[in-house]
Amino acid sequence: MLNQEFKEAIKIINLSFKENKIKWALIGSVNMATQGMNVNPNDLDIVIQLRDLRRIKDIFSNYTPSSIKELKISGEEPAWEIKITIGDLEVHILGERDTGKYVSKLLANRIIQMRLDDMEISCFTLDAEAQAYAETNRKNKADLINNFLKHNK
Repeated sequence: MLNQEFKEAIKIINLSFKENKIKWALIGSVNMATQGMNVNPNDLDIVIQLRDLRRIKDIFSNYTPSSIKELKISGEEPAWEIKITIGDLEVHILGERDTGKYVSKLLANRIIQMRLDDMEISCFTLDAEAQAYAETNRKNKADLINNFLKHNK
């Protein structure tokens, strides 16, 4: 279950992305918690297309956006990130090219609309989340999701 701080941040992000017609999805531990997994998120992770990442500084100018930082993952296609702070919550907005491990799943609509209070939000399916973790060499997290899926069908 997500606390109010996470819900408020997601509401702000959801409205901002809708107004700016940006396709996005929750990923990471908040996505897992939203879909019923027993995890305690520390931050909020979101994926968008790289072309939209360039607009984030303007869209979220009130939330102290960082500069765009390239994330170099050994042997992987690069990704870029902007961090913003909503309340006391750090939000990581990940941008990739259309062929990236996360954005390719976003564009393939491997997402599910989840209800969170009075809003519908886009989340990676847990299958897509597990696959992304496996593809980025985070086997422990992929196994955690796959075990959850196996025991909750």
